[in-house]
Amino acid sequence: MSGDSTQTALATRLLTGDLSAEVRLALVGLLPWLGQPELLRTLDLHEIASLRRTPIAHLQAARQLLLAEGDSNSNDSSNVTSRDEPRRY
Repeated sequence: MSGDSTQTALATRLLTGDLSAEVRLALVGLLPWLGQPELLRTLDLHEIASLRRTPIAHLQAARQLLLAEGDSNSNDSSNVTSRDEPRRY
């Protein structure tokens, strides 16, 4: 998965206005786990909701968005690189 592609896609979603303000705020709260789908799937959203005073439904929507963006970018073989191979842009 290319973090740059995922970040660009998410920034576009945040700026285009197709997300509710509540989901945007929840998404920003989950950005520390961008690129870490295993951790993102296992996050205790109830704890995050109570700490950030964000409804669970908004956190769930934001998590699904992050996972979907990550999955769509991981399916793009041009983003796959190895240590011995120069990075492709």
